[in-house]
Amino acid sequence: MERKTKIAFAALATAWIALVFGPGVAGAQNAALIKRGQTLFNSRGCNICHGVGKQNAAPDLKGVGQRRSKEWLTKWLKETDTMLTSDSVAMGMLETYRYQKMPKFKLNAPEIEALLAFIDSRSE
Repeated sequence: MERKTKIAFAALATAWIALVFGPGVAGAQNAALIKRGQTLFNSRGCNICHGVGKQNAAPDLKGVGQRRSKEWLTKWLKETDTMLTSDSVAMGMLETYRYQKMPKFKLNAPEIEALLAFIDSRSE
């Protein structure tokens, strides 16, 4: 099965389980996703430069989901280097943060989803 098909199937299965078995299962899955995101945030070193609710060397990520769309954030995490040369917001951040570039992390779609879920959970 193609990778995109597998991811779509997994998302559909998760939605179906949540619908059939109620919010308890969905809540547990969301908690697991957030925990995975927290693990990634720390193990990949995001916490070295970024804070959630505090300013570090890089932008504070608290509320980033309100400032940027999920699509923009996903693209940023997948194609940081490309966006730094093509996206006006990314280029503005580069200037603001004294041309310190965010490293390109080779994140897959589930990892990005987990990271965004963790950051979103800390923004409430």
